[in-house]
This record gives sequence, C-alpha cells and structure tokens, in this order.
Amino acid sequence: MSWSWDSPSWKKSSKILLLLATIWPFIYMILFAGLILSIFWIAVASESGGRQHCGDLDALQLDEKIKAGQISELRVEGSDVFAVDRTSGCMYRAFITNESSRSQLLTDAREVVDNRPRVDKVEQKPAREMPENPFAALGAVAFGLLTALHLATMILMMAQMPFYVVLAVKNERLDQTTRIIWIVILAVMSALAAPVYWYLYIWRKPISNSPPLAEAI
Repeated sequence: MSWSWDSPSWKKSSKILLLLATIWPFIYMILFAGLILSIFWIAVASESGGRQHCGDLDALQLDEKIKAGQISELRVEGSDVFAVDRTSGCMYRAFITNESSRSQLLTDAREVVDNRPRVDKVEQKPAREMPENPFAALGAVAFGLLTALHLATMILMMAQMPFYVVLAVKNERLDQTTRIIWIVILAVMSALAAPVYWYLYIWRKPISNSPPLAEAI
C-alpha cells in the first residue's frame, strides 16, 4: 500500500495516531517537569525529616538561637548541621566545615541552664554516606529508559515541523497564498500551529476546496 499525502483519505486511526504524536511533546514536558519537581520535593523532605525548611544559617546565627533557647533539637552530621525551631517546628540548616565551630555549637547546646540543657535533643553523627541501594540496577534501567524517551521526544519534535510543512505544500485544498502562510507559520512555531492544522485540515471534513486561512481560524 503506497503512502498518500491526501490527509482526508486517511483512516481515522491514522489521524488519531498523528494527533498523539503531535501533542506528545506537550504531554512529555508536563510529565517531565512534574517528575523533576517531585524528585526535588522528595529530596528536600527526606533531608529535613519531613519538616518545613526555615532557611539556612551560618554558625554565628545558629549559636545565637541556641543561646536564646529557640532551638529544641540539634543534629550534626559531618559538616551539615540541622536545628529544629522550638516555636514553629521548622528546620534550619547550616553548613559548617570548621570542626571547632561545630564543637562549640554542641557545647552550647548541651550547657545546662536552669537545671535543663539549652537544647532538649542533641545528636552528633558521622557524615552521611550514600547507602547501598538494592534497587540501583532497576534505577539505572529506569534512567536509561527515560533518556531514550527524552531523545525520542526530541527527534519527534524536530521531525514534526518538516512533516507538517510537506502536508501544507501538498494540500490541494489550499490556494497558493494560504499555503505559503501555513508554511511560514508551521516553520516558525510548529509546536503551536501543528495541532491547529491537524484539526482544520486532517480531522475536520473538508468544507470547500480552498478555505481562507482567516475564516478557518
């Protein structure tokens, strides 16, 4: 069976498949953005133990809050220091590479004032190491599939513009002027114009041999 550029003669299933290929880049961009935001959110929530992030502090600011009794929990993990605000329950983070500064924070947090330590809970742990992930191989496969899907979507986006331009060139329902206008529009903004062209000249039944562009839109 030979290929025909006469879109009204295509089967309904072929037209629907073309629509899916046309709008897939939009769907993929939304899904990809959602995935990135989800990963970022999970990473932040995991790091803060599910608590709201208050902001970042330096060593001096954090020490002042400890001495003022504003911190209820303090956790030191290598250069990362996490502190929970006593009032709001949100978590501060400080990145302190100086060991003596971290030791001073721990000393001030454990200091007893009015028969109780300044900070109710103080923990010191070694720097976190990336735990061995039993699903590492599965993650690598998923990343490979995502990369392949990303590349395939990019190729589809690049092929979409010339395909629709050829459809416009070979569309005998368009007069010469309207055909040129559609070629320019598809070449300049294919992603937005292609779905419109699909509806007007592929899905919708022909109304006349050469409908004016302004009337069609």
